[in-house]
Amino acid sequence: MTATDGFSAYVAAPAVGKLRRRHPGLSVEIVTVTRQALQQRSGLDMYASRDYLAENGTPVTDSMRRPAVAAVVQALRDQTVAHGEALMGRGVR
Repeated sequence: MTATDGFSAYVAAPAVGKLRRRHPGLSVEIVTVTRQALQQRSGLDMYASRDYLAENGTPVTDSMRRPAVAAVVQALRDQTVAHGEALMGRGVR
């Protein structure tokens, strides 16, 4: 997965750690970026649980309108902005 530094450190890494404890054979690579991660460019696939699909339908033709995906995209944007503001506050430009 690709995510901002802040999102990776505070959200993704702890969640992946918990997931790997439950599924030791799972391999996850987290790549951090200091810019907005653009899923359209990276060729990422999206997956959903059977329960999610039963509740929300399948196939997902416009995933960006789904609540969970939209929340993650907004969180990535928020982390990118917050990271930039923090750097600017330290005199880094």
